[in-house]
Amino acid sequence: MMKAIYFDLFFTLIVPRYEKENNEFTILGITAEEWEHYAENDALYRERALGLVKSEEEIIEKILAKIPFEITEVQKKDILLARENRMKNALKNISSDVLEVLKELKTRGIKLD
Repeated sequence: MMKAIYFDLFFTLIVPRYEKENNEFTILGITAEEWEHYAENDALYRERALGLVKSEEEIIEKILAKIPFEITEVQKKDILLARENRMKNALKNISSDVLEVLKELKTRGIKLD
């Protein structure tokens, strides 16, 4: 009998979608694909997945360090705010299908972590 299920939060239970304007990549004047190339760098992703990077500020600093052009302090602050808003919005807008599945699992006595 299954006793517990562990879920990854981002891109499993919730999807943090970019705003059409004022998002991480438009602040820098690059494409979403370019931003994702830096943001999803294998080494940086591994650090985040293993919990070695704890704060949003540190995540942004590490991503921006990979970008080969000058980034202003104002851009850094704006990017951090855009990322925080994107994550908050994702947490506020969880799919009703996901919520229903989680409720069903809970009613079956399965521990969710």
